[in-house]
Amino acid sequence: MIAGAFIIGWAGAGGLLQIATSVCNMLFPKIKGTVTALVMIASSLCNYTILTAASKMAPSQVMLMNIVLTAVGVTLGLFVNLRYKKMVELANE
Repeated sequence: MIAGAFIIGWAGAGGLLQIATSVCNMLFPKIKGTVTALVMIASSLCNYTILTAASKMAPSQVMLMNIVLTAVGVTLGLFVNLRYKKMVELANE
């Protein structure tokens, strides 16, 4: 369970953080540094909150939490990607 929770959390979170940073930088090209800083601060706050919650859980609960959070993150990432593509199409018209 511990190894599985680590793999799911690590694989899901790293890619989504990069997607969030790159999409935000494309949407706000004039303030790339500020956007990157805000995304990283939000990531740090989430890491602290999630790790604090996980420290009070059993390993099986941590695994379940990782699965749920990764699924939510992937779903939101897909939604943003689809919306971004639609915005680009509308801007090109």
